[in-house]
Amino acid sequence: MKGSTVVEIARTRGEDAVHRLDVALRYYETPESPCILTTYGELYDAAKRAAGVLRRSASFRAGCCGVMLEDGPFVFVCQLASMMAGMPVIPLNPHDPITRLRSVFDDADIRAVIVADASSAAIVSQVREDAKVWTVNELMDTPSVTSDEIVAPGGDDTSHIFFTSGSTGRPKGCVASHKALLAYCEAKNSAHEISDKDVVFCASSHMFDPHFTDFCSALVAGATLVSASR
Repeated sequence: MKGSTVVEIARTRGEDAVHRLDVALRYYETPESPCILTTYGELYDAAKRAAGVLRRSASFRAGCCGVMLEDGPFVFVCQLASMMAGMPVIPLNPHDPITRLRSVFDDADIRAVIVADASSAAIVSQVREDAKVWTVNELMDTPSVTSDEIVAPGGDDTSHIFFTSGSTGRPKGCVASHKALLAYCEAKNSAHEISDKDVVFCASSHMFDPHFTDFCSALVAGATLVSASR
């Protein structure tokens, strides 16, 4: 399936009568529990709702969106939602020192943050009082939005920023564009011969870029991404 960005491909799959029924995600909470299945249609619809919430806060459109979720299927939903809202994705760890979080917030101009619960929201308030914070439940409970609230990012727009650990000094942000992200996904799928018949296991922490790019690559290929609680 062709497209100029990962967002465009996600939209095409999510709106296609056939492909929207394909399984996009399989998530395992415990070894004993049944997996949570998410189709491409469900992934797109949920991301569109969340993106609408982000877009409605007009004053936050120029900034980045921090995703402070460690695992679970909603990590991937919120990553896609951020891009659909025209906001670069930045992973955040609630266990990081406040000094590191402040450095990342200041350098990346994070205006909005998606968190798991009230305890994570309290951490964000210590770092940046004017940041807009949503819990996953708030995003997922929002009614459906119209298509004009969804952004079609250009190839040169920033898709995501991942920061180094900062072990040798101040954390440094690595900025990627939508064009570069799609090129990476297509090259990865070609090299590893990944197609819509394959299942891809996402083993990396959400703080490492393979977590995000494995998700995007699987989406581009139409494959099924499998993840589990850490």
